[in-house]
Amino acid sequence: MKRSAEDIERIAALEAELGRYSMCAGHAEQRRAESRAVREALGFGADADDVSPRDLLDALARQKARWQAEAVEHAMRLETHIDRVIYANQLRRQAEDSP
Repeated sequence: MKRSAEDIERIAALEAELGRYSMCAGHAEQRRAESRAVREALGFGADADDVSPRDLLDALARQKARWQAEAVEHAMRLETHIDRVIYANQLRRQAEDSP
């Protein structure tokens, strides 16, 4: 039975789609290890099967907010330190300039 060009295209598309889901054992184990590491890092159990993409996005948003708060706190501490250094330099210059 001869296949039409349309059938050949459909078969090629289905094979390409299937190729997205099949992988060798090494790749599958690597993906599993990465998934477990991400779930653990975001506060879920390593073997948690009930973690939805929304759960992961929410956890990432919370982590991003924590990092941003830490960055602001660090910037404020750095600004305070810089202000102290500037003030100390001003006092030193005044001491050097006064007779």
